[in-house]
Amino acid sequence: MINAEQLRIAEAVSPELPAGGNVLWVVSVIVVVGLVAAALATIWASEMTGTAAKVAWTGVVIALPVVGALAWFVVQALTRQAHSSVARLH
Repeated sequence: MINAEQLRIAEAVSPELPAGGNVLWVVSVIVVVGLVAAALATIWASEMTGTAAKVAWTGVVIALPVVGALAWFVVQALTRQAHSSVARLH
């Protein structure tokens, strides 16, 4: 049986994150995976880009998950804004 002192020593030398750190880590991973999944889904559903561009964007998102996904969403928003501005002119 482990007593309280042994448990305290084991926790002090444990390389694991504290319980709060584990929760933060898990939530961070879930957010990043969700962001990447959403970016990949919108890349391949996009009608504004060709296959080569979709493959390139997929590579960027996989290589740089957070930056690539955020860049895709920014570029997509700017492209939609530009397309809607051109459509209003006609």
